[in-house]
Amino acid sequence: MFTVFTTKDDDDYKQLPDWVRDNYWYVKLADKALYIPKPFEIGALGTVVERGLEFALASNDYTTKDFVGSLTTLLADQLAMNPMPQLIKPALEATNNYNSFLGSPIDNMGQQRLAAKDRYTAATSAGAIAAGKVLNISPQRIEYLVRGYFGWLGLQVLNITDLAARPLVDLPSNPNRDLSKVNNLFMVGDFIKNSNVGTGSKYLTRFYESQQKIDQVYASLSNARKNGELEYAKELAQDNSLKSRRLYNNAKTRIDKYSQQINVIRANKQISASMKNERIEVLQKRRNKLAESVDRIARARGYL
Repeated sequence: MFTVFTTKDDDDYKQLPDWVRDNYWYVKLADKALYIPKPFEIGALGTVVERGLEFALASNDYTTKDFVGSLTTLLADQLAMNPMPQLIKPALEATNNYNSFLGSPIDNMGQQRLAAKDRYTAATSAGAIAAGKVLNISPQRIEYLVRGYFGWLGLQVLNITDLAARPLVDLPSNPNRDLSKVNNLFMVGDFIKNSNVGTGSKYLTRFYESQQKIDQVYASLSNARKNGELEYAKELAQDNSLKSRRLYNNAKTRIDKYSQQINVIRANKQISASMKNERIEVLQKRRNKLAESVDRIARARGYL
């Protein structure tokens, strides 16, 4: 409850993805933030209360649909009601390219056009990249498997191999190795971060989810018309989300440009990790702000 009342007007907190809110208590410390891990079942019950208060106070920014989605995730994951055994969960999710913790693909849509061994970014560890090339497996999925089965210890092994191997191979500098950022400091960076940088944005996640739904409805509508299913086409045409199609398509063009610029910077072998971080942070903030604006407009107009 303390978190809800002290952060309800904080823009950085509003940007935090649901997985961060559900798993950490957030305490703002000037230009930084303290992330305190929540203890499983007890923390989950506290999160239910926090989400209920947020639902009561947030208006369009946190609707009944959002609240139900949060509760479903909590029941499935934090309260151990997910029927999938942990022994097979990481492997099954890696095979299906789905990160249930973040609720997003491990390899994004653009990367899926690449050969499996080439699906990595400058932030992917050198060890995972090397293993991916040998096994012809996505390095990002290898990292996901290591985290899934070995947790924090596995993550530190990846970090150590990256620090040791990256200077020996032809890879761009890793922005996560910029030690001027508290986020990247060993141990400390697990709990203290520069604002919400590096944790993603709930508005960007919402944007991609809404865009996908709109595209699916529009594709079904086009297919129904093509096949002469006029009644079904008429039903689909009434879907409220289609009213926001132009809004989302226009925004997607700009968001894609920001993402492309970020990828170019990450892949640049001529600039330092600190300079990469500085430039990427500016672009991420612009991209997230645009996604937030689109989400607010769509919700205010009743499109979603």
